[in-house]
Amino acid sequence: MAAGKGVGTIMLDLAILGGLVLDGTGNPPEQKDLGIKDGKIVELTRELSAEAHQTIDAAGKFVSPGFIDVHSHCDLVPFMSGPIRESRIRQGVTTEIAGQCGLGPAPYTENMRDWRDYLTPILGSGPWNWSWPNFAAFLRDIDRTEKPNNLAFLIGHGAVRAQVIGLKNISPTTKDLAEMCAIVEEAMSGGALGISYGLAYLPGMFAPQEELVALSSVVAAHDGIMMIHIRSHSLQVREAMAETLAVAKESGVKLQISHMRSYSNRHYGISGHELIDMVNNARAEGVDVTFDEHPYQAGSTLLSQVLPPGPKKAAAQKLSKG
Repeated sequence: MAAGKGVGTIMLDLAILGGLVLDGTGNPPEQKDLGIKDGKIVELTRELSAEAHQTIDAAGKFVSPGFIDVHSHCDLVPFMSGPIRESRIRQGVTTEIAGQCGLGPAPYTENMRDWRDYLTPILGSGPWNWSWPNFAAFLRDIDRTEKPNNLAFLIGHGAVRAQVIGLKNISPTTKDLAEMCAIVEEAMSGGALGISYGLAYLPGMFAPQEELVALSSVVAAHDGIMMIHIRSHSLQVREAMAETLAVAKESGVKLQISHMRSYSNRHYGISGHELIDMVNNARAEGVDVTFDEHPYQAGSTLLSQVLPPGPKKAAAQKLSKG
């Protein structure tokens, strides 16, 4: 099957023919041909005007733009080998936003071993030379790797707090807070998209609201975003939502609430509509807030979430004693 009936002025690199095209604008799918040259779509029509070096018959299939995964934990995949490197692109994900839930691998120094141990079950073991004293060093190493898709990174609040305070239940001093703000400033200046919080995880669960406002204000000054795993998705979900919206309002940061839902709504009368109403009310007050949700009915997390908060080694010692 020829890519086009007429003689075009250019030779296309790739022609995708006869597929149902989802153009990303909300229009209903329509059967069209795509012509690609130098990595760009140069024709989108019912019949291409040029021929192509390679042709794909997409009849009976959907053709869509690449998917954007706004909640990825693939921070260390660029350093890995084997099929896992292509696990996302083979699902059609062409762009990921990593560093979510405060569970970021950078900054990291040798005195943060407890933090690395805590992250490993969700991020993997990472490269043998896992040592990024600042976020810019991490991004430089990422830039040196070959990546099958696009990646943007948030600085994880957990890494920031772990570097300054550790994983313990400690409120920051004025000096601690200034040091954390400086780390976030460096990250934003170095290319971070924003900051992420995991207020149900270590050590974010110990952070007071004032700490969140201070760090988010730094991000807002760079026009960055705050993405957050709120403090509770259960009985305290209303309070957790109110805290998050208050932080965004006070700091002026753009807010994205991750996997916004209540896991207790069936038994305790907490509906998704109630949470959406909270978002809409905040928007009416000038808060720039959006949210995302799971495309599936189950989730996953760290096994340590069912244990008392604390470093993994300490929890293991408690379990071994019965």
